[in-house]
Amino acid sequence: MPLPQEFWKELPERTDEQLYDMLANSGDYVSEALEAVREELRKRNLPPERAAQLEATIQQKHAGEQQKADESLSWILRIVMFLLSATMCIGALGLALLPSYYESKGYTKKARQCWTWFGWGLGIWLTLAVVCKP
Repeated sequence: MPLPQEFWKELPERTDEQLYDMLANSGDYVSEALEAVREELRKRNLPPERAAQLEATIQQKHAGEQQKADESLSWILRIVMFLLSATMCIGALGLALLPSYYESKGYTKKARQCWTWFGWGLGIWLTLAVVCKP
């Protein structure tokens, strides 16, 4: 499958760091695009020190992103999500806003934990409503 013209037009305009980032995220690109990126980097004939610096920068960036993604939700927010599930009106607002906020900022684990604690709370509150029904 040929790459779109827009890709070829934008490729020379990308920074060295953007090109190295594309290579670091190789799973996001087709092999033809990655080969085009490698060829563009060869054309630029970067000094080895610059290439090593770029690779280190990209690895550090990805390590920071991964650390952020793995960060856990605080116990206070777990309890808040649990309690919000007791009232669907307020809970729906918390369910929609907080996990979406965390997801947009790269905190995937926190977003997933918001959904989990809301689900646990909802399940327990519904069970209590059924059990305690007069």
